[in-house]
Amino acid sequence: MVIKIKTTFATVTPESAEEGELSDQGWLDEEGSEFEDIDEVVSFLKDEGAMEPSSSCPHIGVWYATEFQTEDIATGEQIQKSFHIDGASPEEEYEIYQRLFPDEIKSCKFRRQMTEWKWLGKWWY
Repeated sequence: MVIKIKTTFATVTPESAEEGELSDQGWLDEEGSEFEDIDEVVSFLKDEGAMEPSSSCPHIGVWYATEFQTEDIATGEQIQKSFHIDGASPEEEYEIYQRLFPDEIKSCKFRRQMTEWKWLGKWWY
């Protein structure tokens, strides 16, 4: 099965930050890059600097974001990229999350006081 990663962006300038707003946002790659296996997906996300999952517990639709990084020193514009998984099974999404953020998995398990994950519709419990 082919897994795609679609990429969005958000930018902030000093002016937009004063107003608490993004200066721009949208798609960098709406079609998505294709990957043949989870190893490739995890490697890509690590290489791109994906540091933050959108949720502290894995579920369908979690995306992974970089930290904001200075894009233009002269203007102070910063960019954050977010990577959205498309075409992965629930088990593949869970494995991607687990390989990127094993400590989050442990704390999520602890919070739920569970020893095993069970797939219940949209969420892992």
